[in-house]
Amino acid sequence: MPERTAPGTATAAQYLSLLQQLLPPGKAFRLRGDSLAGKFALGLTRELVRLHDFAVDLIEEMDPSTATDALAAWERSLGLPEAGDEIAATTAQRRLDAAAKLATSNTRTEADWIALAEAAGYTSVTITQASDTMATCESYCDAAIGDAYYYAYSFTIHMPGGTPSPAFEALCRKIVQAGVQVLFDYT
Repeated sequence: MPERTAPGTATAAQYLSLLQQLLPPGKAFRLRGDSLAGKFALGLTRELVRLHDFAVDLIEEMDPSTATDALAAWERSLGLPEAGDEIAATTAQRRLDAAAKLATSNTRTEADWIALAEAAGYTSVTITQASDTMATCESYCDAAIGDAYYYAYSFTIHMPGGTPSPAFEALCRKIVQAGVQVLFDYT
């Protein structure tokens, strides 16, 4: 069995070899490059490579954070830009907006927040959850308003070595559930 190739790396020669293996054994079924059958097979393999590349691209288009050709369709289906919002200036920001809007239609988990940060270009992203208790009259004095303990639920998105992005932070604050505070750590 031939080795599998990485997506987008198939060649006409590999497909020609695979096509030859599908034919019955014998001299009558050998594909020579100068024969009519050989030329037909070579043309067929070029089309198979084109189809292979299209399928690989289609996988990228199925995710709004990596879409290029289908980005406008993603935006239409998600209702972007929303009333009062400006159209994002860059393709990367448009992808991030679409991914965030898609995330808001689902319950957000740690994996969703990590995926959103990675779609924004951050790497090595982790999430730390804070206390799930609200500040009360019996709380410690340092549980000030706005501190992580003031909210019923808060978490920190750690993006080591990342550059602070006001647009990303505003987007996260826009899609976070009510009663939840999201904090950002770039160290």
